[in-house]
Amino acid sequence: MQIQSQFLRLNEQVYQCQVAFVLSGERVMMAFTYARTTPLTPADMTRWAEI
Repeated sequence: MQIQSQFLRLNEQVYQCQVAFVLSGERVMMAFTYARTTPLTPADMTRWAEI
């Protein structure tokens, strides 16, 4: 599952991409987050796709 979101943390805007998945044949979930306090740029999205 992959999502993009934004929210306030105290008075700070946070923008993020997250992906979560279950390892095949395991009972282990992995999650990765790419976050920053300014809107995600096309370069950020390219970097996220590389990750």
